[in-house]
Amino acid sequence: MPKTTFLLWNLSVAACATLALPAACAPMSQNTSMSTPPPTSPCSAPAAPASPGCQAREDSQAEAWLSALTLDEKIALVSGTGFDTVGVPRLHIPSLRMTDGPLGVRYGKATAFPAAALLAATFDPALAERVGAAIARETKAHGKNVILGPAVNIVRTPLNGRNFEYFSEDPELASRMAVAYVRGVQSQGVVATIKHFAANNQEIERTRGSVEVDPRALHEIYLPAFEAAVKQASVWAVMCAYNKIGGIYACENPWLLAETLKRDWGFRGLVMSDWAANHSTAPSMRAGLDLEMPKAEWFKAAATLDALAKQEISMATLDDMVLRQLRAIAALNLDPLFPFGFGLSYSTFAYRDLSLSAWQPEEGIVAHLKVKNTGSRRAAEVVQLYVCRPATTIARPEQELRAFARVDLAAGEEREVALKLNPRAFAYFGASVRSPCRRIAKPR
Repeated sequence: MPKTTFLLWNLSVAACATLALPAACAPMSQNTSMSTPPPTSPCSAPAAPASPGCQAREDSQAEAWLSALTLDEKIALVSGTGFDTVGVPRLHIPSLRMTDGPLGVRYGKATAFPAAALLAATFDPALAERVGAAIARETKAHGKNVILGPAVNIVRTPLNGRNFEYFSEDPELASRMAVAYVRGVQSQGVVATIKHFAANNQEIERTRGSVEVDPRALHEIYLPAFEAAVKQASVWAVMCAYNKIGGIYACENPWLLAETLKRDWGFRGLVMSDWAANHSTAPSMRAGLDLEMPKAEWFKAAATLDALAKQEISMATLDDMVLRQLRAIAALNLDPLFPFGFGLSYSTFAYRDLSLSAWQPEEGIVAHLKVKNTGSRRAAEVVQLYVCRPATTIARPEQELRAFARVDLAAGEEREVALKLNPRAFAYFGASVRSPCRRIAKPR
């Protein structure tokens, strides 16, 4: 097939001073956003840029999860299962459950919201924020926690079949509306996904065409809405586009993803591919693609393990891919993100040498283990001991808390902890008409 090339607008180069324009036209650096400054927002609602405290909390949770994952679990997390990620039930890591957008929830029965072009025609960012929040509430009502929107590509040609999904031909208006929409969505505990990154401005040949664009035009027209969503609204997901930019697919373009998005703009969230927009394993991983959707084609376990073995990617690269997804999950405050017994700490802890004493009918069992503070600061850990039901016809919970101990440890300190389980810890109550009694199931 012949190569398809898209030519985008190239700006004429004329300094403001030469044109005697007012100071408002002073040249902007390539890393300067065109949107309004953000309001403050609480930790629980990832709407505007997170405070250092919020970021520390999200990073701490994500890093704790990452340290507990096996290699197989890490690999499973970097590709989808249709419209979801796998999650890790044993660590209480929920999956990202996605629904397409951006004009409402495209799952089951849902409200059809006005087209983005119509919403932008109001020039009312406050209304866009309300729309984003309403869409997010419907997203949650359908059991989802990620909306694949907003779409913020510039309306470059009237012949583009998806112009109705985009806000405007003007980068300032598109930026203002994108920021407001993202804030609205994420204020409800739903991840917004800014798309299609970048320069995806026509449908014809979009899966293989290459966009050739002047750097100034790219930074002043085609990228500002994406940049604003990252810097002003702390969007948690970016979807890379089908097309190529400068001959390199967007989803394996290191200048676009690793350098511009992550390094220059400070993006902390995850980059997912548009559906089947990924074309490689190691090149796209190195370039900054974190999640292949809708399922593993290039990020299959065998291919990823082979890339690791050949040192085409490093473990640090894989860890960063996973960590970005975990940050987004931690920022959601999903219910239940922190189930009963789950605690947050300023440090990390390691357990070892668990042993059980012999069963004594009158005394029960004593569990011994060693707990070590593996972090860099003094902190407390609550050691919890649960019992699970034996094979029985008696209805019992899957696990029941039966002993716990709070331990305060200095950095690097290790201590032995003893947890006593008396016979009642294994008992259940049985009642008959004449004689209520307590029955004890001997532990195995």
